Amino acid sequence: MLANPRIKFIMIEEKIRQTLEEYSKTPEAKRLPEIRCCTIQDGGGEGYVASRSRGVVEFEAESPLAAAYAVNQLTLASRSGHLAEFLGRRKPHHALRPIWITDMTTFQHEDYERLIAFGYNAVILDADMEATSSFQDSGLKRIVKVASLEALPCEADYIFWESQCLDPEFENRPNTGHFLQADFMVAEVREVEQALRGTCPLIYYVPTSDTETAEKQCRWLSDFCDEVGPYTTVAFSAVAGPPWEDQYPAHPFWEVLRCCPDVSGTPLMPILYAGGSKQVPLLTLDLFDKFLTRCYRHHFGGVVSVCDRFPQKGEMHECSLWATAQALWNGRSSHLLAETWMSANGGNHR
Repeated sequence: MLANPRIKFIMIEEKIRQTLEEYSKTPEAKRLPEIRCCTIQDGGGEGYVASRSRGVVEFEAESPLAAAYAVNQLTLASRSGHLAEFLGRRKPHHALRPIWITDMTTFQHEDYERLIAFGYNAVILDADMEATSSFQDSGLKRIVKVASLEALPCEADYIFWESQCLDPEFENRPNTGHFLQADFMVAEVREVEQALRGTCPLIYYVPTSDTETAEKQCRWLSDFCDEVGPYTTVAFSAVAGPPWEDQYPAHPFWEVLRCCPDVSGTPLMPILYAGGSKQVPLLTLDLFDKFLTRCYRHHFGGVVSVCDRFPQKGEMHECSLWATAQALWNGRSSHLLAETWMSANGGNHR
């Protein structure tokens, strides 16, 4: 059962109070401006307006979630010395900013608050993962990844379906042997859409295994986007391979989009690697910026940030996740934002 909106408002408001109190007790607090929350509207927007006067920063937020974004951005920006870049009217450039953590064993229930502090507003969860009270109270959107139409959840903000087009058993399935891959995917997405009956938006992910597969996909992917229903978003790997394998070149579909004279009405959602190697925490900001700048002209419904584990506080991977999420917020270079994070944390990272 979903949390009572009023209870959620009170809990987020209390967390904001705690964050501001912690900020005021930092060693450098005496030289930093005071931050005050003036108004929190009871709406659904994520934007806020912040101004500074006589050593005090005041902000007004469109919703409790927007207030949580505001207080986390402003306190970190103030500690870094880059506060001026976070003042004025601010709202996210990308409406949907999910994170996909492939190894959820590294994620704790209390980490939902950290996702908001980074700037995400949705998380992709497997169908068998229960929506805990800490998740429900967070204000994050729940994107449920399902592998069977029999496993559709009762409560979800979005359904995430990974196409089975790369399944090696595809050619041996009944009634699919004569299908081209594009034909199969059209049939598959329509079957999923029919099962949902418009009750929940669908994110249909077209996986890519290697460069050869990507080259084949780019021949029909644009036409495929015109075949899906009005509640479907088409997700694809930013690289010509699995999205977490960042050694691959750019998916050729990017070039198809640049050359396409028409703009499809179907929302697109690239999946970008945000780091998190189990061996060495990697910053993948160059790659992230490279693909984020390609999200223009066409209808991009959001960007998925994928990582293979969730970081501990203070390690470099945390910087990567914060910088990439903030890049989705304000459109600035994630490299500049990484400098803000490191300045706020005193350059201390692992």
